[in-house]
Amino acid sequence: MGSTKLQELLARMNCPPPSRTSMQRMTHNVGKELIQLNNRDMGEKLEIVKAKNQERGLAEKEINVTVDGRYNSQTITSRKKPGLNATQESDVLERGLVERKGFKVECPNGHEDCTANLHRAAPLSEYEMGKEIGTQLALQDILVKNATTDGDGRAAKGIDDATRALHPMWKVERLADYVHLGQSQFRASLRAKFSESMFYGRTKEIRKEMKKAFSQDVKCRSSMIIGQLMEKHNKVTADVCKDLPKVLEATLRCYDGDCSMCKQYSVVCTGDEGYNWWTRSKYLGCYNITVLQMDEKDKLLLQEILKMKLSEQALNSMKLYDTTNKNEGVHRALSVNLPKNVIYSRGMQSRLASGIHRNNNKPGTSAKMKCEHLGVNLSESSLQFLSKMDRDYTYKQEYEKSQKLNVDG
Repeated sequence: MGSTKLQELLARMNCPPPSRTSMQRMTHNVGKELIQLNNRDMGEKLEIVKAKNQERGLAEKEINVTVDGRYNSQTITSRKKPGLNATQESDVLERGLVERKGFKVECPNGHEDCTANLHRAAPLSEYEMGKEIGTQLALQDILVKNATTDGDGRAAKGIDDATRALHPMWKVERLADYVHLGQSQFRASLRAKFSESMFYGRTKEIRKEMKKAFSQDVKCRSSMIIGQLMEKHNKVTADVCKDLPKVLEATLRCYDGDCSMCKQYSVVCTGDEGYNWWTRSKYLGCYNITVLQMDEKDKLLLQEILKMKLSEQALNSMKLYDTTNKNEGVHRALSVNLPKNVIYSRGMQSRLASGIHRNNNKPGTSAKMKCEHLGVNLSESSLQFLSKMDRDYTYKQEYEKSQKLNVDG
């Protein structure tokens, strides 16, 4: 809620509203305290991670992370130019968030408490953000072993370079997000120059729609295969890799109309006439695709597209089978504090810290901790209400997790 709305609310409650200047000054002072509280809280959670690693017999100082960036722009449409038309950037690192920092810049107007840390013409960069994250973690004696990012993210490279500055022999491995890898596979199939006779549609437009449905099918089928193989072998990639060559061959033959290998190797197709992948697939069923007229070039193209997921190299690139969906979920939650259509030139970091603290500690607990840190004594009825907020929040989470949803990777 902004100052104007709060003044209006207080006035309607017959409470004399304070001036905007005093409200802004108080907000700025409280914001500094919230940043300190969040930094301390995240430090404590980092110690919990170390303790958990020790309990599990893992290296205490090594962690695997997922990284994804967020820009305060509603008009970014190019994956090759992140940050276009944006003035602020933040990156989510697993459950924590690090504010955007860069080289020190003196405010052109020289005003007090300026929060700018990059020149106004300097581009925002996930690589630079990654370097800042890597430096902060390395100074806390934490080493990132694997960093999962989406296809266009360079944060992993930044973390690697920053870590090497303090630990020259260390290497951060960049892993692929299997969801984004599936999207890349879909786009590759959509761009592929298949022969005109591969799809039997009467018009060019119908064949184009059939090709799109087929590309969705390839993406969906590959994701299902990897998911089931991971479950079968308990995510032991070495065992999964042993099955992949036969699975790839069976899948390619299946699309060519030969299901002789499906029953033993396909994983998702039984090879039976009454119930096989052709009758099971919702994408092929949309256009009644029951056969593909593939020539040798089409088979080679399809084989390379399938290898984007069904190959040892692809599997090693996503060996943790992790995704940045959790990070994107945090980005959506942060929109409550930092909506993209508003530029917070002074309160961005404090709003960011407040949102992260809420996500890390549940809404009611976070409110209690903030009030305690600021010296506010809450009444018993207020504490009871905040406890109920946490119970409702937990119930909603458990309810949503209990629903069996079919997620298309």
